[in-house]
Amino acid sequence: FAPALPGRVPASAAAFLDLPGADALTALLERGGLAATVNAVRAALPEIAGVDLDRDLLRPLGSEAALTIGAEGATPEITLTARTDDPALTRGALARLQGPLTEQLAPGSAGFRALDGDAFTLAATPRLEPSYTVTGNVVVASTHRSGLAQRTLAGRGLAQDPAFRAVADQTGARVEALAFADLRQLLALGERTGLTLGPGFPATRDDLRQVRAVGAVVRREESDSTAELFLEIP
Repeated sequence: FAPALPGRVPASAAAFLDLPGADALTALLERGGLAATVNAVRAALPEIAGVDLDRDLLRPLGSEAALTIGAEGATPEITLTARTDDPALTRGALARLQGPLTEQLAPGSAGFRALDGDAFTLAATPRLEPSYTVTGNVVVASTHRSGLAQRTLAGRGLAQDPAFRAVADQTGARVEALAFADLRQLLALGERTGLTLGPGFPATRDDLRQVRAVGAVVRREESDSTAELFLEIP
């Protein structure tokens, strides 16, 4: 695919992953050990919301889908931005999910409320505000309403970061995947959230702090895939 979403990502992003569609993202989650969770969601959605995960949610987002992790505060902000081939279908499926999400995350509340620009948000907790919008052929869904800023191009965004540009300039016209991480922000987020990776991690963490950013590009030529890794060490 030809990456078209990085220009929407804020410069404050701690990590960014761009893939050729939401189905590729789901496959990655399944290979990462979450297959049971994905299948449970796939089985539950038709009954609780009349939504088919593959037909109504994943298939329309088959051109490009990106995940962004924001690291402001102690709670990660996770945002999905994707291009939809059927905005009406995507908008309808997300609308049908409003009721079930309200029951699970904010029972007894007034539910999702409308925002400007055909956006909707649910105030579950101060740091958890599931929000989404479909603007043109771009859908943005986030764990916090601040993530809705990705419905438009970022004035000063990740695409202007010199470290990200060093990676993106290598992509050419089409890629299989594009990934970028501000390693220092990710480490700081892990510390704020209490994430530990074993007794040997503190020593490794000091070494990792020497790396400012990590980027990766995956390309395919016929049946061969090539991955290139970029490190920025000030």
